[in-house]
Amino acid sequence: MKKTIVSLCLSFFVLGGFLDIAAQWNTTTIASAGKNQQSRNAQIARDLSGTLHIVFSGDRTKKRLDATYNLFYTNNFSGSFATPVQITSFGGNGISTYGTKLAVDSNGAVHILFEESDSFYYLTNSGGSFGSPVQLASGSAQAGDIAVDSNDEIHIAYSQWIGPASNDFHIFYTTTTSGSFQPPINLTASFPTYSNQSPRIALDAGDNVHLVMHSLATGGEPVFDPDLAEIFYINNIGGSFPSTTPTQITSNSGNPDGARQRNARLAIDGMGVIHIIFGTSFYNPYPTTDHKELTYMENSTGVFISTLAVYDVYDYELAVNSAGNAFIAYRDPSNNDLYVTDNRTGTFVADVVSSQSGTLEADPDLVVDGEVVHIAWNRLASPEPDVLYAYNQGRQPPTGECFVEDITMSLSYKGNGAPKNRGWTASATISLRDDQGNQVEGATVSGQWSGLTEDSDTGNRPRRDRLARLRPYQRHRRHVYIHGRCRDP
Repeated sequence: MKKTIVSLCLSFFVLGGFLDIAAQWNTTTIASAGKNQQSRNAQIARDLSGTLHIVFSGDRTKKRLDATYNLFYTNNFSGSFATPVQITSFGGNGISTYGTKLAVDSNGAVHILFEESDSFYYLTNSGGSFGSPVQLASGSAQAGDIAVDSNDEIHIAYSQWIGPASNDFHIFYTTTTSGSFQPPINLTASFPTYSNQSPRIALDAGDNVHLVMHSLATGGEPVFDPDLAEIFYINNIGGSFPSTTPTQITSNSGNPDGARQRNARLAIDGMGVIHIIFGTSFYNPYPTTDHKELTYMENSTGVFISTLAVYDVYDYELAVNSAGNAFIAYRDPSNNDLYVTDNRTGTFVADVVSSQSGTLEADPDLVVDGEVVHIAWNRLASPEPDVLYAYNQGRQPPTGECFVEDITMSLSYKGNGAPKNRGWTASATISLRDDQGNQVEGATVSGQWSGLTEDSDTGNRPRRDRLARLRPYQRHRRHVYIHGRCRDP
């Protein structure tokens, strides 16, 4: 009887980009509304004393339809989060406060920007308590972002429709002087009147204003094309915004039709480095690649350098710490779990913040204090959405190294069918842990099968060594699979 003996050797390299799945997060429910009561759009900020402030939109009318959403606020000044209090009193059916943004000043007062019925408003408790919201713009105005400088002056950017076409939106900026808002400046006045939206604002150590936005007016082209969305940047270093248009910092030239770069986020670290993230959405005519990639940019070298931070992502936000590390909170649409990824090791490594069966963890916002990440988000679950908060207890980052916990190799032979389909197929399942003992997933592994040979016990001449055809790597939840195939001669 002829017995075939197959021997093989696997050599591989773990290239990084793995995901910790055992991080420690301490989670608190901020608002659990109950049946027919909803809470959403949570925002979080940290003041100079370390107190955390959270604001969110909530409905307490118990109406399934035509609900009325007002703003609620809480902080942890006493050591734990107080029961949220309602701080606006809009009435009527179908009223909705949304698009909320939050900032705090040097005295710990909060400053809130929000939308309601195609208008947007500003609200603060700087006088000791919350007063009435101040309407800053109306008529298809979209609240963008808010920041407070070292002198406690307010800076706001927003998008507003100016007509006549349905997509004629421009970016406006306003600030306070001695507490009064100044007439807004149109920062995209020289652009064609095409959709300029989603402005984000950040201040550097010198209180200079930096903004990012997306625009469909790519290169000043006088043709409206939704596939041409790009990211633009502008600042007022030198005392005023330039009269020229904002600078385009992305390019779709290498992307397929349907790639749209939108919804940028902006942060500036203590060294003045600008950090930006944005999503690139891929739609038809490429249905097999429908997803949203998250790109990270920074200009520490003087020019913006881009890297891919997350392959598939929704609901993302950005923060930086004093060391210049970037932290990104996001939802993974494949499982609707919540993650935070950071580049403290030089490459982005993600932690699972919340993974609950049957829930959707959405709309995160975060602040960072050194190594401690504070995050607030919405949990969409039965019976209604809740607001949650979590922090990571100052967990130190992994070194970027990981170790093989287990390798399971298997071998199978297919001896029928067409000759080209016959042969040995070898597979390896590799389980990994990081330097802290946490199990990891999604590692990028590259390697090869070597010395895959066939021999027999009948004294026949051994077949020559054949190198298995290797699929270089395959990302997979929990494990990494490497496959090789050696066909019959």
